[in-house]
Amino acid sequence: MTSTSPHPLRTLRVAGLFSLALVSRLAAIDYDVASDPAITLEAVTIGEARFTQANTSTLKLALPLHETPRSVTIFDEGQLREHDFQNLASTLDYVPGIFGFGANSDSYHFFSRGFNMGQDETKVDGFSGFVTGGSFTPSLFGVEQVVFLRGPAGLLYGAAAAPGGMINLMTKKPQATNFTRFDARYSTYAGGGVGLGSHASNEFELDVNRRLTSDGRLLMRFNGEVESRGYFNDGIRDRARYALMSLTWRFGREERFELTPVFQYDRQPFAEGRGLVISPSTSLSTADGRSGPINTADLSPITNWLAGGERRLEHRIAGFDFRARLTPRWRATAGYRFMATDSDVNQFSVQTASLRQLSAADSRSWVVDRRQAASQTDRRNHAFDLSTSYELSSSEAWRNLTQLGFNGRFYRTTAARTTATQPNQSPINIYTGTASSPLADRRPALIDGFLSDDFYWNGWVQNQTEFRDRLILTLGAGYGEQRFGREYPAGQTPPANLALLMATRRGELTPNAAVVYKITAPLALYTSYSTSYQPADGSFEDNTGATGNFRPVTGRNLELGAKYDIGHRRGSVTLSLFQTELTNVLLQSDATDLNRNGNRYYTQSGGGRRARGAELSAEFRLLSNWRLTATGSLLDARYRGEGRIAGSLAEKTPRRALSVYQRYDFVRGPLTNLGASLGVIWQDGRLSAARNNAAPDPLMLPGYARVDAGIYYRLGQNWNASVNCQNVFDRLYFVSGSTGAALEVGAPRTLSVHFGYNW
Repeated sequence: MTSTSPHPLRTLRVAGLFSLALVSRLAAIDYDVASDPAITLEAVTIGEARFTQANTSTLKLALPLHETPRSVTIFDEGQLREHDFQNLASTLDYVPGIFGFGANSDSYHFFSRGFNMGQDETKVDGFSGFVTGGSFTPSLFGVEQVVFLRGPAGLLYGAAAAPGGMINLMTKKPQATNFTRFDARYSTYAGGGVGLGSHASNEFELDVNRRLTSDGRLLMRFNGEVESRGYFNDGIRDRARYALMSLTWRFGREERFELTPVFQYDRQPFAEGRGLVISPSTSLSTADGRSGPINTADLSPITNWLAGGERRLEHRIAGFDFRARLTPRWRATAGYRFMATDSDVNQFSVQTASLRQLSAADSRSWVVDRRQAASQTDRRNHAFDLSTSYELSSSEAWRNLTQLGFNGRFYRTTAARTTATQPNQSPINIYTGTASSPLADRRPALIDGFLSDDFYWNGWVQNQTEFRDRLILTLGAGYGEQRFGREYPAGQTPPANLALLMATRRGELTPNAAVVYKITAPLALYTSYSTSYQPADGSFEDNTGATGNFRPVTGRNLELGAKYDIGHRRGSVTLSLFQTELTNVLLQSDATDLNRNGNRYYTQSGGGRRARGAELSAEFRLLSNWRLTATGSLLDARYRGEGRIAGSLAEKTPRRALSVYQRYDFVRGPLTNLGASLGVIWQDGRLSAARNNAAPDPLMLPGYARVDAGIYYRLGQNWNASVNCQNVFDRLYFVSGSTGAALEVGAPRTLSVHFGYNW
């Protein structure tokens, strides 16, 4: 099976051993990077290095990563461009401990340390509400930094459904220097049966930054993009439009105040069923005693688009960020975002249960039906974040910083319409792509559903004390609640337990603690304890029929780690050991196990899913023009209940994963200004879905290795060009699919040509 070829893995091992040997040799040499020949490169930094910019997402403190007591990775704008990352899911292969969900609906999910993270755990500038249910992985348009935090973020960000982690997309803000950048990108596939140029994508982006006043107190930045994106399935063409504008006004004596208004608009279509393939001889049931292997001999062509239709998202965002230096020691911040998110769905989904063979004598006569679904959902969010801090110090002996914060979100649906279940239609041959009849867009009538009107809030206090620039102690606690409202359309009868459904869901005190001890300036050890919580639904009944007796589901994370910076800006290494778990998990009784009210009821177990493991991130500047990064994770994430089979592995979480990335730039001779990169990722096999009594045999997706490469060239001070190739050896690999009728494959060999002009 091509997806399990060992050759890329051998490449990874050889590259890793060679690099480690070279690093050991270079570490013994005391050389000054400044003496190396000067080169002109785009500024590129790697997460987990001391010389990256400060990380403010994790603790809402401007700390360098070297002093941040959590496992954090940062990709900046230079890295995103260098790797040619176009959406959030494409970045995850080079981040330890975090894995993707897929490329279809609900692909906004990501798995962090074995926990399935929901829509609110992908934030934009620290605010929830941008990603919505049923959506897809966010575009990286207008993003200048991506922060990946492993472990809970409940203290500072409020209720979280799982303790696995958080991703924060930091949007582009005005800078002090005038510049204009125009980028053009052409992408195509050249593998997996897709002909070069037949499924092409075009993208044009303009990024303008200006000082509107000579003193730099008023700055402006505008970013716009249009794209026409093809997919490797025939017939898919997504046309997206994006715009982002922000201003920064610094005012007051010594520019003590800063106000940054932000405006954003985007419109994103997303085709249904992308990447879907079918293997009829592979297990078609999750309860047949089979979990694979996947048979690729009768796999349908990846070029066939078996589904149809699309989902369209439209975002309109307006808000501001405000910072004030009230005194040299007293600071305050405030942020607000209005987010309008409209989702319109009209798609034809493949009905996997309808897969059938029309003729036993014809192995290529397999067909599958499609079913139309339509909906309209309009959402309005008002999100805010307020904080203030005060610093005390005593010469060089100690420094103390106390923070108070309050954040929340008003969430309202102004439209929630969907259709009744439609009949199956238009059987399509999975091998030829020929339908027995065209898809019929019947535009079924939309039925109004209830509208929600909810409010989430969270308050927190945090104190950090630093002793003699060596020991840093951080303590914090928070508390939050969720309040719900519903409005039903005329003619619809609200449920009898409406009052319970709208009951306030209360959290619990959320403690956090961390210690950083700098043994030497380059070496820091840390330990941290962090928590998350999810209040229980007020309508849940216990075995006596009573409600309101359940505590919040909580997450706990204990982490130990070390961060080491190699001198002369030559690199850094971070190693973290962790145990992350869910507790107070709510379990629903079996369908025949009812309470005195005749309803299924809930019990609250002492323990749920638990993940243990290690994560490694390393960056080395082997020479001034040669960089190496490596990541690795070793994870054992298992269910201890939660309605799953106890002891089973968490889904979509490989137990072992590695990545190595190297870039070399020529600084002498005829190849001056030319650079080349090579990246290798490898992931172990993983369950496609969680195992439970009703579905104990989801497919085990095979492990895979993938090789990526890039070539970069700078012509003078203004022009630059690059060619990126993902999946160089065109390996077939699977990213999702619990049965042979619903498999999703990764992209075949992909080429992207980029030209940029700066002035």
